[in-house]
Amino acid sequence: MPWIPWVEEDEATGELADVYERARQRFTFVPDAVKIFSIRPEVAAAQDRLRGVVLGAASSLGARRADLIGTAVSGMNHCEYCGSAHSGLLVQRNELEQDEAVRVYRNWREVDLPEADAEMLRFAEKLTFTPASVTEDDIRALRNHGFSDVNVFDIVVLTAYRNFMNRVNDGLGVGTERLRGRFGSDLIDAIAAT
Repeated sequence: MPWIPWVEEDEATGELADVYERARQRFTFVPDAVKIFSIRPEVAAAQDRLRGVVLGAASSLGARRADLIGTAVSGMNHCEYCGSAHSGLLVQRNELEQDEAVRVYRNWREVDLPEADAEMLRFAEKLTFTPASVTEDDIRALRNHGFSDVNVFDIVVLTAYRNFMNRVNDGLGVGTERLRGRFGSDLIDAIAAT
């Protein structure tokens, strides 16, 4: 259980009930990472709107690359919840084998990725750990690997968003137990063991 209370699905009303319904439509259940915002329904709604336009297929990068960023950045931050969720999505869509997805979380450099994906994750790592050191040369390097300016924008926003969500989930004690039913205990345990 998280370290602060949240509003359960049967107690949600108004704007929060709408957020929960959109989550059910997207995920077939209301993830704990959605419920953790329920103490402030207006923040839950804002976060839901942002999620809806930057994650998965809404990203100009596509769901695979968005989830690569989500998995790798979560690994950099040791956020088991987000790492489990995004590596699990990569596995569910058959874009990575489970061991590869776990290695992306542990250290993305351990996985043989296309060079453009590796450049994207190098940039995400730099933006995560030393954001003030990012220069226009870093943007040029992304462009040289085929990323458009809209793609570059999405890489930055997805990296920032994942860092934000990692800190919300870890700062408020969002656990991975409910993800076991969706992604399996093997994946959740492998992420936790890294």
